[in-house]
Amino acid sequence: MPKVSSKRSRSRPRGRPAGGSDELVRRILDATLELLGASGLAALKVDDVARAANVNKTSVYRRWPTKADLVLAAIEQTPEPPVPFRETGDVRADLTRLLRKKAKVLAQPQAVGLARALAAIDDDSTRELARTLRARSLAPLVEVIENAVARGELAADTRAELLAELLLAPLTNRAVMLGLPIEPTLVDDVIAQLLPRGQG
Repeated sequence: MPKVSSKRSRSRPRGRPAGGSDELVRRILDATLELLGASGLAALKVDDVARAANVNKTSVYRRWPTKADLVLAAIEQTPEPPVPFRETGDVRADLTRLLRKKAKVLAQPQAVGLARALAAIDDDSTRELARTLRARSLAPLVEVIENAVARGELAADTRAELLAELLLAPLTNRAVMLGLPIEPTLVDDVIAQLLPRGQG
């Protein structure tokens, strides 16, 4: 996948550029997210974003000089949807429920478009953002695993973050890298491979 280098000005935050109303910024970033999900990074054009947001394209360029700046601002301001979740105390059941929720998110074109866009922009700021988003995505899985370790349901030397990454990776690989649907049985198969009966 080609990399897009972003050389943005460090004088102001990406998401709150000087000289613009919150409403205008929100419209532009929302339009960017929608078009990213629909057509991907390569096909994204600032003219199309401006048209969708009902603004002049100079209003976009004045705030985000490059397409990479615009995309990063949109991704950075994407809130993590709330995932109501209450643990049952059964680590296999809890991880299965969480992974199925993740699979539903990854079935959405916008989520896939954002993940691909983030992977295609290569600079230090992007890597920092990617790490933040990764930690946010893994946090519910890590918490369930750590609680299971505390209960003695998983081995004391279980590396919670690594196990969470291994559980989520097949889903993101299937949806984001390969562009394939996540089969209904994939979550069960992943759990069975990584948490065989007698463990968890």
